[in-house]
Amino acid sequence: MSNDVLKRLRNGLLELDMDSSLSAAREIAATGGPNVVGAGVDESAAALQIVGKRFQEGEWFLSELVYAGEISKEVMRLLSPLMKAGARESAGTVIYQDLWTTRHHEHWTTPGMMKLYHA
Repeated sequence: MSNDVLKRLRNGLLELDMDSSLSAAREIAATGGPNVVGAGVDESAAALQIVGKRFQEGEWFLSELVYAGEISKEVMRLLSPLMKAGARESAGTVIYQDLWTTRHHEHWTTPGMMKLYHA
């Protein structure tokens, strides 16, 4: 598999092009190997980091952020069944606590704050 497919996946996600992203994901899935699928997952994650940065800097709005998440969810729906358990080393566990959960516990901190803990 060439890097062109990975670039198409990343660019499709960054351009909010569902068809292009899914086409690239299908091509990655057809190639099949766990390393190839892992590279596709990594590329999708890298694109989502850029999406988050664009949102944080005010370049993108909530609707674009949500749509990029929907595209990524569909890409992962295609790729995740092909990943073998234990084929890649775990980077750790991420525990996400949203505002709703935080609000209803006694350790409520700053309004609007979201916490990420790396365990």
